[in-house]
Amino acid sequence: MPKSRSQEPDGTVPSLTGQHWTQSYPFSCGPAALGSMLTTLGWTSSRGRSAEELALWREVTAVACPGAHPLGLALAARRRGFSSEVRIDGTRPWLGDHIRSAHHMLRPRDYSRVEGYLLRECEELGIPVRWGAVSPRESTTCLLLVAERGRSTSGPDPHWVGLIPTVNGVWVSDPLRRRRYPSRRSLAEWWDNSGFDGTKSWVGIWKSDATHPTPGVPNPAVGTRPERAARLKRPDGRKHP
Repeated sequence: MPKSRSQEPDGTVPSLTGQHWTQSYPFSCGPAALGSMLTTLGWTSSRGRSAEELALWREVTAVACPGAHPLGLALAARRRGFSSEVRIDGTRPWLGDHIRSAHHMLRPRDYSRVEGYLLRECEELGIPVRWGAVSPRESTTCLLLVAERGRSTSGPDPHWVGLIPTVNGVWVSDPLRRRRYPSRRSLAEWWDNSGFDGTKSWVGIWKSDATHPTPGVPNPAVGTRPERAARLKRPDGRKHP
């Protein structure tokens, strides 16, 4: 184990003794990467590992596509007692386009409506969701979207990995591998080389503290009425319902 560890927003250092989850199913990279990061932060499940992976998948699934939605991942972490945040940098809603083109499911209006429900739930739970020209928190344990096998291309499918930043790079929990491994690339470099279909997605996760927004408190990152309708827009200008 390295001597240098990542720091959470409150300055504490997560343990690297948590389990690394190798995905059990072709579609469960998101739940497996999330499970790896949560156990690294000290979480334990009351279920067995395989049962928890399926339970997480049911929570984070991207509607008509078996993969995980970034908002679903953030919500699942929040329900397990952790703070979370979502940052998406791109010119269009990558997941909706991917579902319609690769999986031939959902009309644009249907997908926007379902994603709107996820956004409203994030708002209710105080999860910041930022769209546009964003970058990740440098010292935060996180999930990052890459193309399968870590290539920042448009195919064949998006793939989630967990990253634990250190002063010497990051520790990587890739659900396609049997164990986590160190990378000398910084989180910023991983971010620069990440992305699927022209869009980057980052989900930060850390232990809850008193400064995090609490459930029921309006989330300023998403917007509150009356400005909410104007701010809940995708980068391409389309509104969420």
